[in-house]
Amino acid sequence: MKRLMVMALLATLIFACSKGNENARQLIIGQWKYDTQAILDDANKRNMSDQDKLLVQGTMAVYKDAVFNFKADSTLVIISNGINQFGSWKMSENGKTLFLNLSGQDQPNTVSSISSGRIVLAPDPQRGIRYSRIFIPTTGATGQE
Repeated sequence: MKRLMVMALLATLIFACSKGNENARQLIIGQWKYDTQAILDDANKRNMSDQDKLLVQGTMAVYKDAVFNFKADSTLVIISNGINQFGSWKMSENGKTLFLNLSGQDQPNTVSSISSGRIVLAPDPQRGIRYSRIFIPTTGATGQE
């Protein structure tokens, strides 16, 4: 009986983890863009040097019109200033880490929050990212092709 209960608990945990992954995965599929004002506001709230704040402002100037197309087949296309950058993406089992691969290596990104209207990726100071990356959907577009 005890063994049966342990197996049932394990099955429940496995199902819950895969369900979290699938929910997060379905939410991210589509076309997103940076919420530049929210990112700049987030950067201003952090204890950052003036140089780091200028770096964030420069990054937002470059990517302000970029579209991040997360496709259902796990491919990623970033369109910025008329240039397409191709890669892939995947979600961790628990739906709390988004792996982006644009250079031949998966880069883990901690998901602070995810909903149909907003994705927030946590800062990653070890990789030089000292601000939250905040995405909002582009209007009327989906990446489910």
